[in-house]
Amino acid sequence: MLSRHLASPVVNAGVRGDTTAQALERISEAVLSKNPRLVVIFLGGNDFLRRVPLQETRKNLGEIVQRVQAQGAMVAIAGMRLGLFTDEYAAVFAETAQQFGAIYIPGVMKGILSDAALRSDPIHPNGAGYRLVAERIAERIKPLLREADRLRMAHSG
Repeated sequence: MLSRHLASPVVNAGVRGDTTAQALERISEAVLSKNPRLVVIFLGGNDFLRRVPLQETRKNLGEIVQRVQAQGAMVAIAGMRLGLFTDEYAAVFAETAQQFGAIYIPGVMKGILSDAALRSDPIHPNGAGYRLVAERIAERIKPLLREADRLRMAHSG
């Protein structure tokens, strides 16, 4: 869905149920080996559900961002609200993006899990929900990809 919105190939290396620690273990093989120019990090929900300490999630996200950037790719972090009443995790996404100069995409799941027509189960979007997520992500990264293409053309010409 995101590939259609961007008119550019997209590799989904996400694994349902992955924590940030599991994603960190897989990042080299699953993502960096494909030499991406932009990596969208959409993690944290499973850390929240499994009660992973916030500092561990923060550390893992930071390490993932640093590894991607070290390879020369741009990073976008998808933010989401995870807690029902308080949400310490939301700050981790925004702060990590700010700390490492990554793009922050707030509220990618906003209104999706509270709408039965947009979810397949209590914690996952369905096709319509993921379409909305893809639109929200594309809206924020399209201008960056256009700018990267413009700069690439300016440097090569």
